[in-house]
Amino acid sequence: ALNHYGITVADRSALHKFIGPPLDESFPEFYGFDAARTAEATEVFRAYFDRQGWRENIPYPGVEDMLAALTARGLQLGVLSNKTEATARKIIAHYFPDTPFRFVFGRAEGRPLKPDPGAAAPVLEALGLAPEEIAYKYGWISRAKLLESAERYGKSPYGEHLKRVAEGKIRY
Repeated sequence: ALNHYGITVADRSALHKFIGPPLDESFPEFYGFDAARTAEATEVFRAYFDRQGWRENIPYPGVEDMLAALTARGLQLGVLSNKTEATARKIIAHYFPDTPFRFVFGRAEGRPLKPDPGAAAPVLEALGLAPEEIAYKYGWISRAKLLESAERYGKSPYGEHLKRVAEGKIRY
């Protein structure tokens, strides 16, 4: 997507900062794109990624062993991705064909995207869990976004949990 705008990045590791956060936050933050340019760049990237970029994913070292160990312990495994569901399934099938994932959820109309904790709704439903029964990993989500999500959940146990994470009272 950056090449589309004549931006070249000599060291591809400089793009690692794009891993995780949504593109609509990353393009403005890292390259100063306005809303229109961000929307176009996101579409350019998604078209490339769906066509061939998904093959450029590389599992982190030790992931296969970790998944095998979790499976051996009888744990249910699933994936929640901001990629399209079709692309997420393609990646999982390609890199982890023998791992028995119970579900693979990707970007879908009307479903919030990570880091919004509401994105976990289909995961909770698939596993039969209430929001307060899961932990939220506080990584690249901003403190402001975490507090905004906590406010949406109100005084529920999950809302209070998110608030404590944002305040630094709970660390993972």
